[in-house]
Amino acid sequence: MLETLLKLAASAAPFFSFLAIASLITFLFSLLLIPAMVAHMPRDYFLIIVRRHQPIRPNLVILLIKNTFGTLLLIAGIAMLFLPGQGLLTIILGLIFLSFPGKQRLLLGLLTRPALRNSLNWIRRKTGKSEFRWPPRCRGDNQRGGKINPPLP
Repeated sequence: MLETLLKLAASAAPFFSFLAIASLITFLFSLLLIPAMVAHMPRDYFLIIVRRHQPIRPNLVILLIKNTFGTLLLIAGIAMLFLPGQGLLTIILGLIFLSFPGKQRLLLGLLTRPALRNSLNWIRRKTGKSEFRWPPRCRGDNQRGGKINPPLP
């Protein structure tokens, strides 16, 4: 039995090497690219997606590139839920790049979680940018839309 497990592990060595490299790449990606992307988003980005009634129709090549990049971010974010990295933030950024019906509703539903809003605002503060402004339904009890402090005991 032990010999069989050792043979199986030896035959799967390339797969484990691939997983290790993928884990390292996603971790470095989450450390370098995600803060840069969050810092370059407009402060009122999440207010804009609520107000936008007619989506802007980019040309087909831009739409294809944007959706491909969004899909890669979404897949990387799902992988980062199990590998080192900022999984939920990467999933949100992937959804921002994707174009599909119900995108705004899904994003706003995810952003009702204070931990995600606080993480995005933390990245903005660390990069010297002002915090995001949130739509009323994402804010919870805090009218500013920033950090929600827990109630005192």
